[in-house]
Amino acid sequence: MKHRYPLLICTFIGALALLSLLLLLPATAQSSPATAAWQDKLAPELQEALASLPAGDKTPSTPIPVILYLTSQADLAPAGLPSDPTARRRAVVQRLQETAQQSQAGLLSQLDQLTAAGSVQHYHPFWIINAIALTADASALQTLAARPEVRHIGPDSPVQLERFDQSLLPDEAAIPTQIITGRGQSLPAGLSAWGIDRIRAAHVWRGLGIDGHGITVGIMDSGVDWLHPDLYGSYRGNLGNGSVNHADNWFDAVDWQNVAPQDPYGHGTHVAGTIAGQNGIGVAPGAQWIAARAFDDHGYSAFSVLHAAFEWLLAPNGRPELAPDVINGSWGANPLVSEFIADIDALNAAGTVTVFSAGNSGQTAGSIATPAGYANTIAVAASDSRDKIAWFSSAGPSIFTGREKPDLAAPGTRILSAYPGNRYALANGTSMASPHVAGTIALLLAANPSLTRPDLTYILTSTAIPLDPSFPNNLGGWGRLDAYAAVQTQLTAATGRVQATVRQAGQPLAGVAITLTTPAGAAIPFTTDAAGQFSATLLPDLYDLRASAFGYAPRHIPHVGVQIGHTTNLNIELTPLARGTLSGYIYEQDTLIPLPATIHLAGTPITVTAAANGFYSVDLPAGTYNLHIAHTGHQLAH
Repeated sequence: MKHRYPLLICTFIGALALLSLLLLLPATAQSSPATAAWQDKLAPELQEALASLPAGDKTPSTPIPVILYLTSQADLAPAGLPSDPTARRRAVVQRLQETAQQSQAGLLSQLDQLTAAGSVQHYHPFWIINAIALTADASALQTLAARPEVRHIGPDSPVQLERFDQSLLPDEAAIPTQIITGRGQSLPAGLSAWGIDRIRAAHVWRGLGIDGHGITVGIMDSGVDWLHPDLYGSYRGNLGNGSVNHADNWFDAVDWQNVAPQDPYGHGTHVAGTIAGQNGIGVAPGAQWIAARAFDDHGYSAFSVLHAAFEWLLAPNGRPELAPDVINGSWGANPLVSEFIADIDALNAAGTVTVFSAGNSGQTAGSIATPAGYANTIAVAASDSRDKIAWFSSAGPSIFTGREKPDLAAPGTRILSAYPGNRYALANGTSMASPHVAGTIALLLAANPSLTRPDLTYILTSTAIPLDPSFPNNLGGWGRLDAYAAVQTQLTAATGRVQATVRQAGQPLAGVAITLTTPAGAAIPFTTDAAGQFSATLLPDLYDLRASAFGYAPRHIPHVGVQIGHTTNLNIELTPLARGTLSGYIYEQDTLIPLPATIHLAGTPITVTAAANGFYSVDLPAGTYNLHIAHTGHQLAH
């Protein structure tokens, strides 16, 4: 048996190019009824390649990379599997391996013979889908297709990561900020992981005491820079005190000689940072990560490499008990590709949830990539800072089910995360959205390890913030991810609530900033709604509450108690500050022509536009303000 992976990425493109050339040759022979059975097992493009050979020609041709799929499939029905999570994982792997061993034995023997004869160059069996990847000539394909245990032979097609649109920091001139890379330090002013704030991940850590501890996330991508300061501590292979165990926690399906995690392309490191990074960039900073590298230095892969990565993640280093709880796949293939359904069925049977990015092909109906378009995955669209679906985010419906996909959306534009070499990058794409959901699943499983994929899908979608009056839909699914709303559904027996209405003279005040501070000093922000209300689910404790709004005196309420199973109700009255009027005229300096300029009062929500005669007037709380004045074609005179 010959393993083909060390050479695959650099060789499969040329071999597929050969297949394309073969398809252009004129067909000189027609298949007879006697040969129809084995030819029907070949994918259409392979049938055409064989039909192009002269009649009776059995001479070896240039090898073609293919995947041979066997008929026998393991019984992974849930009713026949153990309920204990570890036992279930072992049982799934055992059944898959036994099925493959029994059904592949004769084929492997013949492949050894064909390899010795030069008709097969490389082959590698997979137990996860009961298939064999091989590079073979046309005569070998005919021989193999004629075997009764062979169900189908298809091309080992290429897959490429979507273009990685990233801006490295601090080299980007548009962001004049120094990047701090030391662990435990804060990101510099002017930069933040806005997606973490938008999904309220920090509310989960600070208010609910959940950070993903005890959960492992598998990252199937271009690799991970395990030495990045924000990822080093959360790598499961980092045993502490300088000891490491890469074998159980890292696999390179592109080049088996890479025994330690690396990421020449950068994509996987960015993804890992959003899932489990420290320094405020990760959704689940208490979770651990492992990784299977499935894309090369330029973002290329192939079906066989991806199968190898899936198989390793189901049993890292041959140990099913080490399988991750959730896998993030920020990649996708053609919407019509069904290649990976069996891999994901096996992972689901073992209790590992898979999350995939919807793709960056734009909002054309049915453009959603696979595996995101499958019924057995959780698919994620990208939203922007305005809570709109990003223009590039691929759309459903699923070609396989006809139903709405993606399932939900998450932040995916200008996402700040880790980048190889102790650096950070801002990146756009559904690749950046998917890890927000994978990280949230880690938080949910930390709160309740018994949750299944259907449970998780329901929780995520039912607590999402709708982005459109009509939902679910084929752009953003059920809405934008809300990690805090999702996780609190699992902690009703361990939490209490604070509810408050903020008023002024009996009238509700919307947009009031509420800050609840834990005894440890962690701030948890909220904002009142149109009815002047807010609600917070929290661990039992005493919290300091501060309410503030522009134009009102701030209110401080110390020692707000939260008890398990109880709701603390508060009525908060804010007092208006004394007010005055700020007014003036704006003119062009030399001509004294009045200008209808825009005036913004720094540090306030107030922006006004001067009238045609240049006059402006605004009612304000007493105080001192800095005015920012702007008008097209003008600058402020001094």
